[in-house]
Amino acid sequence: MAALNRGAQRKHLAREWELRGVMRCSCGLKMATQTTRANASRGCYPYHYYRCNRSKDYGSGTCPRRSIPVKTVEHLVWGFVSSLLKDPGTILAGMEALINREREVGAGHPAEEAAMWTERLEECERLRGAYQDQQAMGLMTVEELGSKLKGLDETRRLAKVELAGLQAREKRAEDLERDRDALLRSWAGAVPEALDGLTGQERNRVYRMLRLEVTPTTEGFAVTGALRNILHLETDTTVADPTPSVRPAG
Repeated sequence: MAALNRGAQRKHLAREWELRGVMRCSCGLKMATQTTRANASRGCYPYHYYRCNRSKDYGSGTCPRRSIPVKTVEHLVWGFVSSLLKDPGTILAGMEALINREREVGAGHPAEEAAMWTERLEECERLRGAYQDQQAMGLMTVEELGSKLKGLDETRRLAKVELAGLQAREKRAEDLERDRDALLRSWAGAVPEALDGLTGQERNRVYRMLRLEVTPTTEGFAVTGALRNILHLETDTTVADPTPSVRPAG
């Protein structure tokens, strides 16, 4: 019976967290979700929060950030994002900026860098064989061969690290392009009624496709990713049921 009651309680408290994985505390940690209950004469009411676990994990006082009620932040963020989803040009520009940033990291062009490091790897293999042949013919001591091979191994390691980084950046850029196309096809330019009808899980997917991160600040919430702004609150960000308003950052 106790197990059944716990299962019913979990079902009662379950919800779609729109900003799960999107909220980041000002101390740097991702914010977790939390649900508490308050008993009242007419029943048991759940209260839902985003909270930083640094104090819980690392000790009291390591992060002063208080829990943030979902009513404080979810409506505010969705109001900002949904208003911009009605403008496909803004979504396209924001996503293109992220894609270009991924492909422009580092010096030169990714394709040229990849070709250069691939050539380095091939050269290492050629030199390895040449050095071994020279040692076999008595033109190089074993110690000299070991020193040469050690240098080649370090070059090979560096080349593989650089190639892996280039491939990872290209993969992120391709993922961004896919999400850009999906956003423009499915949500950008949608009528308000369609956007307002999205579930919490669907909104979370939109945020992740936009690579949004929402961080509480002294002014309200900073939004980064494809859409950037400071969302201001007229009331304290820890009040249980505030009336937020969005105005341009500055």
